[in-house]
Amino acid sequence: MDMYAKIKALRLKKGISQDELAEKVGYTHRSSIGKVESGLVDISQSKIQAFANALGTTPQYLMGFEEDNIHSLTGLELDTSTLDESTYKLPVIGYVRGGEPNLALQEIIDTIDVPKKYANKDYFALKIKGDSMSPRILENDVVIVQKMPNCNDNDVCIVMVNGNEATCKQVKISDTGITLLSFNPSYAPMYYSNKEIEELPIYILGKVVELRGVI
Repeated sequence: MDMYAKIKALRLKKGISQDELAEKVGYTHRSSIGKVESGLVDISQSKIQAFANALGTTPQYLMGFEEDNIHSLTGLELDTSTLDESTYKLPVIGYVRGGEPNLALQEIIDTIDVPKKYANKDYFALKIKGDSMSPRILENDVVIVQKMPNCNDNDVCIVMVNGNEATCKQVKISDTGITLLSFNPSYAPMYYSNKEIEELPIYILGKVVELRGVI
């Protein structure tokens, strides 16, 4: 079920009319809700939040983050009950540089509170640049990444391209190579053959295990 169908289903489940929902989210005419529910118009990030508030859900649910089959993005909403004396401040990296499988930290720009399970060298946090993964992962969102050299098909990973450029992409694996996919349909898939993976090189820095909103 896509976001627009979810909005309609939740509205009907809660017994909210199109007029009422239009007023709650700041639209002037009920026809706007009809167009949204039919998928005829795009919704800005602020409107997604407004719809979530009006329908008693979360933007993550509307955008598909909380479904088990969405690109292996798990744990997208942190259980805040764990944020007590057992928490750890994980550094947020502005960007990374390549050359070695181990990360070379160029700039620590912030920290985020995370459960103590992330308090080891196997995890890092990275701020997202650009809109290639929108609307699911937005610019300035922070992802928590588990370091690993390999991944499964459809995992969302931080991938090092040409040995010096880190990018967040969904990874499709085939016998002949890998394809890096953006969630934003404006960006074309990037295919690399097994030969290119070795020569450029292309390698996995880690798998995205949690998404945080803009900080």
